[in-house]
Amino acid sequence: ADWKNLHPILYGQCMYVGMPMAVEGTTWLAEGNDAKIRIRVSKPYAQGYGPVVLDSLYEDLDINGLYPKYQFAIDGLDPILNDPEKTVSDLDLVNIVPNPYYAFSEYEDNALNNKVKITNLPNNCTVTIYNLSGTKIRQFKKDNELPSIEWDLTNFANTPVASGFYLIHVKDNVSGGERTIKFFGAMRLIDLNTF
Repeated sequence: ADWKNLHPILYGQCMYVGMPMAVEGTTWLAEGNDAKIRIRVSKPYAQGYGPVVLDSLYEDLDINGLYPKYQFAIDGLDPILNDPEKTVSDLDLVNIVPNPYYAFSEYEDNALNNKVKITNLPNNCTVTIYNLSGTKIRQFKKDNELPSIEWDLTNFANTPVASGFYLIHVKDNVSGGERTIKFFGAMRLIDLNTF
């Protein structure tokens, strides 16, 4: 491939990333605060990435000595609290893994354990598991920042559930948003040879 043709493609894939640091005693992103971003590179940028000055009519286009110049704005990017649309889209990410469960998952440590995870949960929520006839099998109340909870595939009496379909209802206790997902589990028989 011709390097001159690849040059704009390669530079188009470049991305700068960074971790902003707050200044003690100031309000984060308050109006009137200026932020400076310094980008350091091992090889200086070359001239010629700006408009070419053809004659005196275009002298005002000679910005920054024809070195690259960038401008950033964060207007409209400030966080929004308790946004109902965002809550609904976040609840769409709630899932149970693995689904379907075929007698084994990567979360189990031995042959006597059955384990699945309900993932991408809100910080404060109630997770209720029902069978298809509407009987409540198990309920979890979550009030922490962990993104998931584990279910050992037992009911409220610590008895293993039967193979079949289950409905998992998640209610966000802060926003009131809800999501229901379907789960299928095929349970394995207890292997008495493991004792």
